[in-house]
Amino acid sequence: MMSLLRIPFMLSAALAVHIAVTSPNPPPEDTEQLKVTWADRVFAKSSPVTAKVFFWVWTFFEVAASLETSPTSTFAACCPTLGASKIRITPMFLVGWFFALLGGIIRLACYRTLGNLFTFELSIRKNHRLITSGPYAVVRHPSYTGLIIVVLGYSLCHLSSGSWLRECSGLSLDGTVGKVLVSMWAVGGVFSVSVIAARTYKEDTMLKNEFSDWDQWARQVRFKLIPFVF
Repeated sequence: MMSLLRIPFMLSAALAVHIAVTSPNPPPEDTEQLKVTWADRVFAKSSPVTAKVFFWVWTFFEVAASLETSPTSTFAACCPTLGASKIRITPMFLVGWFFALLGGIIRLACYRTLGNLFTFELSIRKNHRLITSGPYAVVRHPSYTGLIIVVLGYSLCHLSSGSWLRECSGLSLDGTVGKVLVSMWAVGGVFSVSVIAARTYKEDTMLKNEFSDWDQWARQVRFKLIPFVF
């Protein structure tokens, strides 16, 4: 029963990730886009598609393992180590789920606040204006804050004890393969955060050059991603 209770939590967390990596608007015209590096292009074009496939496949295995009730059930192949009985909700899982939803909500709030001005590509659109309300009155780049939070939360859900990865995949985070997996995940996380941090500087420069009231906004909203930190 405990494993079945995980299903709505996992699906809602996956939906939060899906929302966070889905652009609410089509790409802007080439003439509206800022010239960027290859890392920015990879981040804007490839990352959303890759993330959706990766996270939904991972969610499928989580749900399938939660539905397994016996070694002969339809979903038994998803948990060959017979660890389905260990699939459960843990405090760390709930922490991850909370952060996944929080990040998704922040990201959605940014979509709605910016409207058609929100794009994954760095751009100045026609009739563009500087938005300083809603989440943009807290930090200057709240959509990136939401993205980091949602991915961190979803990762905690899957890396915590009681998850499909820990109980069914046969991978022990204490073993060599598990350590390599976590290391790869950490490297990917550091790369993504570094790209995001670099983009905040580029966006600030772009907006400062375009809007005369940017300096006043920057004085009022001093931090880029995390209040009182960065």
